[in-house]
Amino acid sequence: MQTGLEGRQSRPQRRPVRPRVVLAAVDNSDLAVPVIEAAAEHARLRGWRLVVVTVIPVSATRDLGEGGRLGGEFAAQDDALQIIDRVQPTLDASEVANQVLVRGYLARGGPRRQARRVACTVLRVADEVEVAMIVVGRRRGSRRPVHASQPA
Repeated sequence: MQTGLEGRQSRPQRRPVRPRVVLAAVDNSDLAVPVIEAAAEHARLRGWRLVVVTVIPVSATRDLGEGGRLGGEFAAQDDALQIIDRVQPTLDASEVANQVLVRGYLARGGPRRQARRVACTVLRVADEVEVAMIVVGRRRGSRRPVHASQPA
């Protein structure tokens, strides 16, 4: 007995749709609030959620876990709380689902090495939360102080 389905190809299974994420990387600079505002606007317009990461220096590797996760007590805890307190009103006003993460990087070496460590930590978080867009601040003197990037 033939069912008529012999020549048909099966449909490819769809991957489950995950909510899209905008990642905002902030530090304790004057650009923290503008970065959050730009990221929240991108998230709101697209219906995505917002993840904010702040990356702070730690002096010893014992304070760092996998992926830059921080242990219970760390020397720069006050710095992290100041950054969060600075951006929290903007997050509350944004009306988008958000999450704040604090990650650390090993503060050794020259400025370029530390900048690479910060960038690597932000990219690890981006990989961890599967972001669709990253929003960061730019150097002083730039015409556009906030930059958004969508991975290919």
